[in-house]
Amino acid sequence: MNITLTQRPNKVDAGTQSMPQFPRMASLPLSLEIESDRADFADITVWTFAVSSSYSQLNTPMLFVDSGFTVNAKTVSFSLTTNTDELAAYLGDVNKKNAVAQLRGFAAGDTNASVTVSFYVTLCNIIPDGSSTSPVPSAQYYTDIQTDAAIAAAISEIDISAIGIPTDISDLTDDNGLLFSGDYTDLSNKPAIPDDLNDLTDDSGLLFSGDYADLSNKPTIPDDLNDLNDVDDKLHGPVKEVTSLPSTPIAGQLVRLTTADDAAKAAPGIYTHDGDGWVCLNCNAPYDLGNLGATPILTLIPGASYTATVDAEVTIFTVAFTRPGLASIALTNASTRAIAQPAMDGRTSKLLAEGAWDGAATALSKALLEDDGVYLVVSAGGLA
Repeated sequence: MNITLTQRPNKVDAGTQSMPQFPRMASLPLSLEIESDRADFADITVWTFAVSSSYSQLNTPMLFVDSGFTVNAKTVSFSLTTNTDELAAYLGDVNKKNAVAQLRGFAAGDTNASVTVSFYVTLCNIIPDGSSTSPVPSAQYYTDIQTDAAIAAAISEIDISAIGIPTDISDLTDDNGLLFSGDYTDLSNKPAIPDDLNDLTDDSGLLFSGDYADLSNKPTIPDDLNDLNDVDDKLHGPVKEVTSLPSTPIAGQLVRLTTADDAAKAAPGIYTHDGDGWVCLNCNAPYDLGNLGATPILTLIPGASYTATVDAEVTIFTVAFTRPGLASIALTNASTRAIAQPAMDGRTSKLLAEGAWDGAATALSKALLEDDGVYLVVSAGGLA
């Protein structure tokens, strides 16, 4: 059944249109097309439809539905059960009676209807679908939202003080002593609290006897000085024996290198570190640098002596010092070789020599190299 309604300022009435007739049926499909100034009913989340004996809708409705609504633009569709106990009682044995139908729409959370559609209908005491033998009670009249709002409003009207309901615990008596005073001494069945540790058992061994022998995870205590490490060489006098020059030296400490340190290119001897670099105070023998090759790069320790073999022309000869100082290199040439003058980054090279540095020797030749902080001074002897 399609019904077209026109909206008025506060409600929508059927006006002078022909009055819709509702027969008694188990399911009567309705479609209400509403001509309204509203753009749509998108904000309406709850719909109800009721048919009552008067416009006030104060009586229990004969017909009621609050679910199964679909909305397409401004057309609201739903299915209504019209064969109800209430409608049968209202009609009695007459053929038909008029009543007021009302469609209401609620926005989310609202208890007042945002849309109200009211119009007259004729209720007919005919049953075209044969459902007269099984009328059913009308569904509940109020929605959950309306019911909650009605209960809240009713409660707000109740004067608790007039009823005499206590509003605080102090308004109550306590003949049976159910309330607690908050005083420990007023408790019953209080536990026995130990006064001394001796009153306690210690099944898990948490208490300590005070005897060192009863401790677990005891430390190992050295019996002899030889069992101790001596990181700072406190026990071995002013000279510490090492097999390599320490990577973290102690400034001013003397170390005795017992074997050659190939990483530092240091021969066995006595060394010290002044905070800037290593110095050899007494080397037992020269450190053999081996074959220099064509482009040697050497880091020299002041005070140390070195030996090296030259079996190829030296085109670039680069040196550095661990700190300013003097070192010597004895060169053995397999045959006549040209040797480039040593150079050092950050220093100006000076040559003090008998003859040209790039000469060659077939026998032992010796050069003294000194970093004086400004110059790299090279003194060559024995070179032809």
